[in-house]
Amino acid sequence: VGDAALAAVGTTWSLYFFTIGFVQGSCAGFCIPLAQSIGAKDAVEFKRYFWNGVWVCIVMAVVVAVVAFCIFYFLGLTGIHHHSEPKEGQIKVACVGDSITYGHGISNWEKNNYPAQLQGILGDDYHVANFGHSARTLSPDGDRPYIESEQYRLSLEYDADIVVIMLGTNDSKPANWVDEEDFIKKYDDFINSYKENNPDVKIILCTPAKCYLPVKDNYGDLDIRSEVVDVIKDATYTYATTKGYNLVDIYA
Repeated sequence: VGDAALAAVGTTWSLYFFTIGFVQGSCAGFCIPLAQSIGAKDAVEFKRYFWNGVWVCIVMAVVVAVVAFCIFYFLGLTGIHHHSEPKEGQIKVACVGDSITYGHGISNWEKNNYPAQLQGILGDDYHVANFGHSARTLSPDGDRPYIESEQYRLSLEYDADIVVIMLGTNDSKPANWVDEEDFIKKYDDFINSYKENNPDVKIILCTPAKCYLPVKDNYGDLDIRSEVVDVIKDATYTYATTKGYNLVDIYA
C-alpha cells in the first residue's frame, strides 16, 4: 500500500486508543453497579442501572456522531453541497471540477472553498455555484469520471452563463492517463456538452494546481503523478490558446 498509506494508518492510533479506552471504561463503569445489584438480588436497582446505562450510551453515541459530522463538515470531508437558487437577473457561474474546486480538506470549508470566495469577490450581480466533486476525472474513461457524477448533471441543469472548469489532476493517475492528444480531445468533448446545453455559455479554463507529492514509484496513496500534472497543465494551456478560451493559470 505504500509508506504514505501506512503512515496515515499509524497516525490514527492515538484516536483509536482514546475511543476504545473510553468505550471500555464506560462499560466497566456500568458493570460495577449492575454486578452489585445482581449480588444483592435487587431487581429494581438492576433495571434502573441497566436502563440508565442504555440511555447514557444512546446520548453519548448521538453526541459523538454530531461532533464527528460537524468536524467532517467543517473540513469539507462530507461531500455535501449547498446549491441556492439564483435570483432573477443574476449572472450564473458554474464552478466545475474535482476536490480542489469542492474544497476538500480545507478549514471552514463552507466559506473558504474557492467558489464561495469567488462569490464574495464578484458580488450580488453574480450567482456562483460549486459543482466540485472529489476524485473525479475529466476523462469519461477514468476510474471516476466527472460526467457520471450527480454534480455534472446538476451543473448542466443550472444552465450557467459562465462555466469555470478545473479538471485534470486525477487524470494523471496511471490507470487514467493515455497521452496529451487524448486528453485534449476529451477536454473538447467535455466542453461541447456545456455548449450544446447553452450555445452562448462562456467557458473559462483553469490549469490544474501544481502537485507537490513526491515523485516515487507508488506516488503515495493518491496515485497522482506530479510529472503528468505538468503535462496536463501544458495541454490545458495549449488547448485554451488554440480555442480562444480564457485561461486562469492556477499552476503559476
